[in-house]
Amino acid sequence: MSSVIKIVDRQTVDAVAASWLAQLDGGDLSPADMAAFREWLNRSPEHRETLIRMARVWSGLDAVIEARLEKAFAEAETQTCRPGGVTSALARLYPVRTSLTAAASLFLLVFSAFVVATDPFGFSASSQKVVYAAAIGEQKEMRLEDGSNVRLNTDSSIEVDYSDEERSVRLLEGEAWFDVAHNTKRPFVVYAGDGAVRAVGTSFAVRKRENIVDVTVTSGRVVLSNLKRSVDDEPSPYPLATLEAGHQASFDERVESVESLDSEEIDRKLSWRDGYLRFDGEPLSEVVNEISRYTRVSIIIDDPALQDLRIGGYFQTGDVNTMLDILRQSFGVEHEWKGEEEVILAAAE
Repeated sequence: MSSVIKIVDRQTVDAVAASWLAQLDGGDLSPADMAAFREWLNRSPEHRETLIRMARVWSGLDAVIEARLEKAFAEAETQTCRPGGVTSALARLYPVRTSLTAAASLFLLVFSAFVVATDPFGFSASSQKVVYAAAIGEQKEMRLEDGSNVRLNTDSSIEVDYSDEERSVRLLEGEAWFDVAHNTKRPFVVYAGDGAVRAVGTSFAVRKRENIVDVTVTSGRVVLSNLKRSVDDEPSPYPLATLEAGHQASFDERVESVESLDSEEIDRKLSWRDGYLRFDGEPLSEVVNEISRYTRVSIIIDDPALQDLRIGGYFQTGDVNTMLDILRQSFGVEHEWKGEEEVILAAAE
């Protein structure tokens, strides 16, 4: 029988607790901040215990912050219907007055929480934009600073620019799949053309096709928005639709289409992540356009009658020669090379 051991990141919990104490002491928490504070308290007993431990050595704690803490704890208790717990621990908190050494230690901890990691959830705002790119015929995978994973498709590039308010990624060219690390404090937004795809913790692919943006959601949900503005439009960005897992949408200034996909269809559309392309009855013209993304070879359909020939099967990305052999053997499509970077497709005689 196996067991799961939960490992608590003490440094991160301490940093978050210190930041909450500093905000409570400063009195600058909005109603939304207080709601987030109560949610953090209820997330784990470890959070409550850490906050109580730190409050004991907060020499600047006065009656005002004591009242704020007591109210927040009481509301947290009411929300979770667990009387006792933290509120009873408050009796051991007051009066809280300690030595200058203890106060200085906590000050350094709070200072570190904001200087070393401006965001208490583990990553700082980037001082400069970072660009990642994949060349024609290759895919690249990288892990971003916040823990999100990105896989770039052929001839694709992104620009990452994290701020204190938002994890911003611009899809400059091509296609990318994102597995987003959950963080409600800083949403993850992918900008492509005039569109924006906003997520918190989910997985989805975005492809840029001139003015059209294609989005395929594999888990969670995303919000699609458009960034264009005209005299009659609301200030940008304005939301167009919410897209659930198992759906694909194409949009520009409006949502052009929404398609429901089963798991097999999603795997087929995103098979490029495993280094191959899968077709299931698409016309040869579409197959050629898709395969051409992965090679510098120009593939030309010489016979118009072949444009709508239905093609099915698996093709390794970038392997033009094998693709040509399969077309000849299985679909009666001949080919003729014109130099090293151009091939002509024609019907077998």
